[in-house]
Amino acid sequence: MIVKDEYPFSCVDGEGFRDFCATGMPRFQIPSRQTVSRDCYELYVAERLNLKKLLQLECQPRLQRFKTCVEKEKIESKALLRLDVPTRWNSTYQTLEVALRFERAFERCHEEDPCFERDLLEGDGRGRPIDFDWVILKGLVQMLQIFYRVTLTVSGTISTTSNVYLHDISEIAALLNEWVFDRSLCPEFREMVVKMKEK
Repeated sequence: MIVKDEYPFSCVDGEGFRDFCATGMPRFQIPSRQTVSRDCYELYVAERLNLKKLLQLECQPRLQRFKTCVEKEKIESKALLRLDVPTRWNSTYQTLEVALRFERAFERCHEEDPCFERDLLEGDGRGRPIDFDWVILKGLVQMLQIFYRVTLTVSGTISTTSNVYLHDISEIAALLNEWVFDRSLCPEFREMVVKMKEK
């Protein structure tokens, strides 16, 4: 209940929780919050280990097939594909920027590996990127790169003055203006750009 409903461990000390347990399960010995915390941590460690083993078994052959495609396409990059962290936009930029380097490898995997498309459709996957996706991705990375650079400039400066990043902000504004009127872009992308301009 504590884990499933994301209650704080201290809820076991609360009067309401104790009354609830006493009424529903009178023989149940309510553990201390330290015991609950320790048990949850041990469960987390065990599940993380199980997941790591499962991912190694499932993903290792897939990763090896992808690396083979990278070698065949003669792509020189020490970077590896990584998962996005949805709550951090700079992680999205870094993930997409690395993925762009491997565009040819994705295409080769599609041509050579019959399981590639199926693997990318698993879960809530949308399948392999098509040509149009790569065009959108290049524009998105171009825009996010500027945001990334400005963020590094602003966060790396003790006292930020406008002249430090005014050029970058102007570049962002010009790029957004250009994209709003670019009819070759998909409507969803242009709609996103309009919302960004409003902010």
